[in-house]
Amino acid sequence: MAEAKTLTRANIAEAISAIEAYESTCNGLYQSFQGTLNSLTSTNWIGEGSEGCKYFFNGTVTPALTEGVTSLTKALKDILTNVEETFIGQLDPQLGEANRNPGGGA
Repeated sequence: MAEAKTLTRANIAEAISAIEAYESTCNGLYQSFQGTLNSLTSTNWIGEGSEGCKYFFNGTVTPALTEGVTSLTKALKDILTNVEETFIGQLDPQLGEANRNPGGGA
């Protein structure tokens, strides 16, 4: 059986930081790849194959590595923020109060 772990605000911040590092790495790799492709297709490789490669890169690769990564990382950060707000910010204090004052003090 797995050991129980406590979720803390620090865990959430660490996860968000890792997501942001992933996003930054993806952006850097995309820019590097884009620069290499632009250099290759503008000077060393010209013709229909080159045009098709640029078309594929701009129409398929670019959206996946820009909007796709942005959408994914935003969704993950939103999930973490909601978990933090709901479970750590609201539910945990409510459970604490309910445990300290069972039955609402009646």
